[in-house]
Amino acid sequence: MNLTRDSSSRSMYWKEMDEVVANLFHFTDCNHVFMVERILMSDIRLVNVRDDDLLTCLHIATGNGSLEMVELLLNYGSDPNACDLLGTTPLFHAAANGNIDIVRELINAGANIAHISDLQTDVISIAVAYGHFEVVKFLQTCHPDQSSLLTPQRRLTVLAACLTTNFDVIMFFTLFWRSDIDAIWFPFGRLNALGLAVFLNNVDLVELLLDLGASSSVPSLNYLNAVELCRNLGGREAVYKCLTKHDAVKAGQRLEQRILASPLRSALCQSPTPQKDKKKLLDSYTMTDLKRLFASSWGDSSSKSLVDSVSEPVSRMTLRFGDSGYL
Repeated sequence: MNLTRDSSSRSMYWKEMDEVVANLFHFTDCNHVFMVERILMSDIRLVNVRDDDLLTCLHIATGNGSLEMVELLLNYGSDPNACDLLGTTPLFHAAANGNIDIVRELINAGANIAHISDLQTDVISIAVAYGHFEVVKFLQTCHPDQSSLLTPQRRLTVLAACLTTNFDVIMFFTLFWRSDIDAIWFPFGRLNALGLAVFLNNVDLVELLLDLGASSSVPSLNYLNAVELCRNLGGREAVYKCLTKHDAVKAGQRLEQRILASPLRSALCQSPTPQKDKKKLLDSYTMTDLKRLFASSWGDSSSKSLVDSVSEPVSRMTLRFGDSGYL
């Protein structure tokens, strides 16, 4: 028996399959559990089918936050470690949404917590960048390396936080974990945080990054520094003025005002006066001091849980900012 189809029947077969796959993705996106199960019952192989962006139905279900759909797909054998075009797994989508029930379900199904995407970010980076600290704390308890919150991959948390304009996360990791504020994102033309802020045309974000010590002379997108990038993009007069006329002397005062209005509000209350000849804004705060300050100022238990979950070796407890470098 000849099992190969002729060209006309093959064309008809794939046309029918395209309709089935399109319906499967549509019903998944609409959270129509009954129809999705009906399609999978007719052909279980479709459970890991992908669209043009290499997304599976499980990616879509986790992105939509549908626990019932996630459970159904996993029961039919959907791969929890399937990677999309950017190398992110469904766990990344769940972490971005902050849905701890779906995060737990994926991990129980074998999702790899330590996976690094093609953008060199990990799941904890995503959860932190979107401010889902309960998810961060849960992921840490499951992570194979529980001892460190800030791995080299997680240094890009500041960049991810810039993308979501989460100023509190930017300040937390830059001031208190000395995350490299000039870290480069190689997959996107050497983009760094300040370059991203210029691209987003966000004056407040540019000013915050400069106050935190970001350098406008560091090459960023396509090897252009922030000022050059601003000129090339055009239409960014306010950003250009901020870059070229930044007043570093008042940086400490502006940071205090920002922190007093944020969940970090008492961390700078007793900070030393910034020296005019240096950008040293914090000195001699130990992690114990910071935990005490955060514990007294953070009413949000989910935010406080992030502080409670971190630790730092004694040899690196003293915070130094500015000319002495970053982690």
